Amino acid sequence: MRERRRQQIDPKKLRKHSQIIEQRSDPIMVVGEREQTDYGFFIDGHKGKSFETKFILIMPSCMTPTWLHEKKSRVVRIVGGIGQYQTFAEDGTVTTKTVTVGDEIVIEPGTTYRIVSGPSKLECYVTQDSKYEASLKEIAPAEVVANVSPDDLTGISAADKAHRITMGTDRSSRRNRAREQIAAQRGEAPIRSRQRRMYQSEESFFNSTAAGDINVMPVMDFDPDGAG
Repeated sequence: MRERRRQQIDPKKLRKHSQIIEQRSDPIMVVGEREQTDYGFFIDGHKGKSFETKFILIMPSCMTPTWLHEKKSRVVRIVGGIGQYQTFAEDGTVTTKTVTVGDEIVIEPGTTYRIVSGPSKLECYVTQDSKYEASLKEIAPAEVVANVSPDDLTGISAADKAHRITMGTDRSSRRNRAREQIAAQRGEAPIRSRQRRMYQSEESFFNSTAAGDINVMPVMDFDPDGAG
């Protein structure tokens, strides 16, 4: 019996689908005061006895300082954008790994590292040992100082976020109902099935090359409220 050849995936179609998803998806809205840094800004979240959280945004084509913590751990999940995680060995060797949405960076004590954004903003949800930054060493400053506008530093309140989500949901529901009615008249597949295929294509396209101390697309829930 002749073996059936697997159909090749067209990268152009995957890229198109991923762009559609990116345009339609709602931006992450994190409630809290935004504090400017050389790389962008951050928002503090939970602060407890054992761990703390924060939201970090790195502006396009920028990077964090090079950091080192000898005793505590930090976990960074990429929730928006594409970038690089770089580690520095004592002999000067630099290891660079590509990270994208869903990837989780596990930074062990004694690791010298920095995170670099791509051509778009890199959004990170951080969980770390309590008082992590109290004894965090800056080995080298950021090589590029980010251009952060007043709009970037304008935060949103919990009420604003709830209002935007409600309005967005209402608009989305109306658009989906209209699309489903049109699809039914044309005899096309339901919109939910088409969207599911688009999300599957997006996941295939954004398949990270990360390895080692990075968990690619970890299976776990992420609270969209983030640090808020």
